[in-house]
Amino acid sequence: MAQRAKVLQELDQVIAGGERAVNPIEEQLNRCPEAFEVGKVVEQLCQQLKHEHHGGDRVLPPPGVILPPLV
Repeated sequence: MAQRAKVLQELDQVIAGGERAVNPIEEQLNRCPEAFEVGKVVEQLCQQLKHEHHGGDRVLPPPGVILPPLV
């Protein structure tokens, strides 16, 4: 219900020409900046795995596969 109220409030601001809408990604990063750092580390790890050769074995899953969160 709180999310609905937030959406309605943002809609009212847009209609009234008020302040610009907040980007949800920026809002999330403001609440949890550590997530951005973790994302950078995971990207670096994936790049290293992508460029290393392991005897022809596939290290990363095929494109389009959705991986579950590592929590």
